[in-house]
Amino acid sequence: MSREQRGPNEKLGTVLALAGISNAGLARRVNDLGAQRGLTLRYDKTSVARWVSKGMVPQGAARI
Repeated sequence: MSREQRGPNEKLGTVLALAGISNAGLARRVNDLGAQRGLTLRYDKTSVARWVSKGMVPQGAARI
């Protein structure tokens, strides 16, 4: 994936607000789901804040 500039991920921010989930809560859930699939993920509330405010995306391959 290229490192192009992205804008805020307003949809993610809206979904988090509607669901009443904090950035820390989403990070914890993503890490837990990764662990269930044998992945070691280390996302935190700052990671999620960057996803929302800057439109950043996690790097690397993700198994589904």
